[in-house]
Amino acid sequence: MAEAGGTSNSGGMTTGGAGGVRVPQEPSLKAGVVLSDERVDFLREQAFCVLRVKTDKWNRFIAAEENQKIILDFLDHIWMNRLLLFTGPGGTLHAGDVQTSPPWKTKLLCVLKKGVKRIARQDFRHQFRLGEVPGCPMEHLPVVISEVLVCVLSNELNHEDWPRVVSDDIHRHLERLRSNVVTLRGHAEGRTLLPLPLCVERAQPQDIGFSPTGWPLDHGLLYSIETLIVQWSGQIWNVLKKDSGMLLLQGDHPGPNVELRFWATQRENLLGIQSQMQSSKVEQIKDILQRVKSSYYSAFEDICVKVNEAVLEAEDIDLYLRPLRRQISNIEERSFPQLEPLLPPLFHTFCLIWSHSHYYSTPQRMVVLLQEFCNLIIEK
Repeated sequence: MAEAGGTSNSGGMTTGGAGGVRVPQEPSLKAGVVLSDERVDFLREQAFCVLRVKTDKWNRFIAAEENQKIILDFLDHIWMNRLLLFTGPGGTLHAGDVQTSPPWKTKLLCVLKKGVKRIARQDFRHQFRLGEVPGCPMEHLPVVISEVLVCVLSNELNHEDWPRVVSDDIHRHLERLRSNVVTLRGHAEGRTLLPLPLCVERAQPQDIGFSPTGWPLDHGLLYSIETLIVQWSGQIWNVLKKDSGMLLLQGDHPGPNVELRFWATQRENLLGIQSQMQSSKVEQIKDILQRVKSSYYSAFEDICVKVNEAVLEAEDIDLYLRPLRRQISNIEERSFPQLEPLLPPLFHTFCLIWSHSHYYSTPQRMVVLLQEFCNLIIEK
């Protein structure tokens, strides 16, 4: 008979109180059980190889009961078919499932079950499907399309039984997919990327043949180029028509920092567009358009001129607005009664911008800047 006082026995039962009532307890996961599992050893090897995890980081990871539960749920239960392993700050290892998204950019090791509900303890290696997802997948996806999908689908041996119209249609869809991915990557990075036609990007200048009349021997080449010229024009016009006063027109109350950031970002974006348009591949495209006397050639030349003018404008404005950074910082750091001495030098700077900047000396732009400073003072 057990004595009162709350002693425990080896069966996972406790006795408590004078009545000697036995209360069952949930057995906790033991790290030793997990570490002795060969399936977990396999996952550890993959984490070491793919994620470059150190031994001490793995030991700390697997010692946590929460991580043990995630791994065993994936291996032994049917409701989990995907396991994500990824590293965090300091090289720490983390685990998650399909609902988990790491809060930082890092490579992911994705482990899938291959046609099974549970992972067996014997011959389990062929039941896994492993994959790596880079920390910045948008940078790698265009490369995968260009270097993998295009190579596979452009190989005539892979579609020798297909009608020519089907092959051409798949190639056009592939071109459109890659173009959209490149554009989306640019949006994600806050800049404008101009996708090149695959037939131009992958070919050297001497690889593109022309007929005696000057037309490309590849009839799909000119169609791809003119299609992308239209897309480039839309992308570039969307950048050129941006206005720093748009937030004010929408009823918002931005401060002057928004104006300075807008022109700094606009300058970087336009310089990136200009650099792309001056590349050898784009010069090659212009040469093809000029050879065939395409109506798109003069329109593209006009866009190039407008981009160069916009770069000069953005560089000029960004240069002359920079001195306002320190004055904005001084206003933000001081209380409202201390602002009066800062106003005369601030308006003197406005006068210098008006008299020296070639592109910012217009009433419309100076009114936007004054409104934004008024918003800052009102906020104070």
